[in-house]
Amino acid sequence: MKSARILVYVIIAYVIAFLVWWSVLLLRTEQRSYDLQQELIELQIKEGLLAEDTNLKSIDSAFIRNKRMILMEGAVFLVLLLGGAFYILRLHQRQERFVELKRNFLLGTTHELRSPIAAVKLNLQTLIKKEISAPNKDLLLNNSVSEINRLNNLIDNILLASKIDAKEYSFQLEAVPLSNLVAKTLQEARATG
Repeated sequence: MKSARILVYVIIAYVIAFLVWWSVLLLRTEQRSYDLQQELIELQIKEGLLAEDTNLKSIDSAFIRNKRMILMEGAVFLVLLLGGAFYILRLHQRQERFVELKRNFLLGTTHELRSPIAAVKLNLQTLIKKEISAPNKDLLLNNSVSEINRLNNLIDNILLASKIDAKEYSFQLEAVPLSNLVAKTLQEARATG
């Protein structure tokens, strides 16, 4: 990701240098044109083709107007370029943050999915390798079922989050008596221990 940011900076620097170069080139060309026009008028006055009181103000004002136009267009282009570059860099930062959040989510989800699997595996290995009394077998089996239920709930939540993210899930609001909800939650909490 840092190489992309460096590339953006290099491109911005190149375009700014290109803009400055073109502005200088246009200003020099305009200055040369102005100088040549003045020389031409002076030669025409010398040759008697123009009167000595010929007004040079129109040439001067055109030169100033063209010079101002070049500078203003360059400034507008520079502002647009810097605004676009700032916008692109902000989008890039948001993209980096999104990638980091996604990576952290996947790491956390992977851990949460592996924990119940590891617990069930350990319980089953214990049941296979050792002589265990009936109450302990029941405890290990109940713990395994509990971990499998936990794993199932995690998968359901991941699928639900995926549907919500894809806007494929519609929420259905319904009135629920609060006392029933609290009683059910307490019962589930006691059952899971």
